[in-house]
Amino acid sequence: MPNDFSEVMSTQTDAELLRIVNELRSEYQPDAVLAAENELEKRKLTGAQILVAKARIIEKELSENEKAKKQLPVVWKVLTAIFPGIIQFIIALVLKERGYEKMSKDLIFWTLIGIAITIGFVLTLKIFYELF
Repeated sequence: MPNDFSEVMSTQTDAELLRIVNELRSEYQPDAVLAAENELEKRKLTGAQILVAKARIIEKELSENEKAKKQLPVVWKVLTAIFPGIIQFIIALVLKERGYEKMSKDLIFWTLIGIAITIGFVLTLKIFYELF
């Protein structure tokens, strides 16, 4: 069955099409890039429309960068250190998948800190129990 990308590309925004043609060309099949180019030609974008589309691309990239750098709130760090568990690792994976790179790393770090604190506490209790 031949791949027909024209229908898919017709649903893309101008900004997405420009991004596929200019920046993401190597990530798409040649037929898909050709369909994106054909769709752009069909739309006959003016210079102003191209500028607006490029501005949207830049805006989206800035938003993604801000998301990736966002830190985990202090209250979450404290709660994660006090109550570490497997659920935090699952949440960290979800955060990473959604583009929150720093928050994901912070959550894993504070979960590991919490696990270390818990192990230390249990060992201390065991030592005191054996002494008395």
